Amino acid sequence: MKTHRNAEAQSLANHLQCQAGHYFPALAGKQVQVALVRMHRRRYSRGYQFDLTDGAARHGVFVKVPIASAAQQKLAQDSPLAVDDRPRLVPLLPVDQEAEYERAGLAAMGEHFAKFADRRIGAPRLLDVLPDGAIVVEAIRLPTLSQRMREVRRWKLQPTRTNLCEAFENTGRWLHAFHHMPAPANAAARIATRDAWLELFGEFGDYLGRTGVDARFLNGLTTEVEERVDQCLPASFEMVLGHGDFGLHNVFASAAGRAIGFDTLAYWRTSPLEDIAYLLTLLENPPSLFLPRSVSCRPRWIAGLREAFLRGYFGEEPIPRSELQLYEILIAMEKWTSAVHGARRAHGVAAWAKQGRLVVQQRMLRGRIGSKFAEPSSPATVASPTIQPRLQRPFWEQAR
Repeated sequence: MKTHRNAEAQSLANHLQCQAGHYFPALAGKQVQVALVRMHRRRYSRGYQFDLTDGAARHGVFVKVPIASAAQQKLAQDSPLAVDDRPRLVPLLPVDQEAEYERAGLAAMGEHFAKFADRRIGAPRLLDVLPDGAIVVEAIRLPTLSQRMREVRRWKLQPTRTNLCEAFENTGRWLHAFHHMPAPANAAARIATRDAWLELFGEFGDYLGRTGVDARFLNGLTTEVEERVDQCLPASFEMVLGHGDFGLHNVFASAAGRAIGFDTLAYWRTSPLEDIAYLLTLLENPPSLFLPRSVSCRPRWIAGLREAFLRGYFGEEPIPRSELQLYEILIAMEKWTSAVHGARRAHGVAAWAKQGRLVVQQRMLRGRIGSKFAEPSSPATVASPTIQPRLQRPFWEQAR
């Protein structure tokens, strides 16, 4: 694997050297040196960052090489098992199709965000798309929100925490601007109605039930959620161009708080609450900081970042908290389903590690779902003729 990555990195470096003048006109006709700065592997991609220099100026380039998941490989082979595996919030697409949508999305983002005079938000500059689907962009020399959070937790500096609040507020502004980007003509709608929302929620619950999650918890959750959905969600939803993976790892943030979003297909049309809830779910349970909340973070600080993000997105408009809580529960169910599925598919040492992590993940996600019902703004805490007070313990505290 390491040899393969070294060969891939060398091939990319050769390509960048040949195209340097095309990507950066100031380098045209000059002797350009290409140096690999770093590389990393994520679950579905490999990333390479290079520096291009002529001795006087230096330009950074980032290359994202897609990795097909097992399910996408089956999809490419027209396998009946392609939709396999588990219910998904965002449906699978073939890797080559995803690469094309990502290219078009990055190009459209660049044009869209160039119209804004607001320096607090921005978009990456697309340079190229390679035949294998790799995306080439000008490097963003900024840490991601997840990296900024690790930094703040390590040093606990108040000025840095204040700047991070500004970054989250600008992240909300960025997402609001993205949601106003025109959808491409081929954009497909998903989860456009209350019935579709409930159907997907039911699929998550059925999958978890089949894999051994406590039935009393799932039954109680389903009852509560169905009552709230009937009260809070309209029959059909406002639809916008969705990001689809709006996590802390896909937002770059400067020390001054400027936010730049990245890594979107810009293909699906869905409710704006989905992207909002996705980021909030990862904020409260970030995968890269997977420690119990009492150890890894300060709840008041996290609540402050949450409110900063919502303030940036909604501005002076009222925040639809009840509807948003339902979407946070839906996202948590998707993450739970993904964690269970990953643990079931693993083998050997990886299986042992994932099973151990799954125990912690399930406890945290279950607690997170329960906390959504306990929040003051949730409908269950308001007198209602259709939801009567319950004398027994709530379902999320039963059958631990």
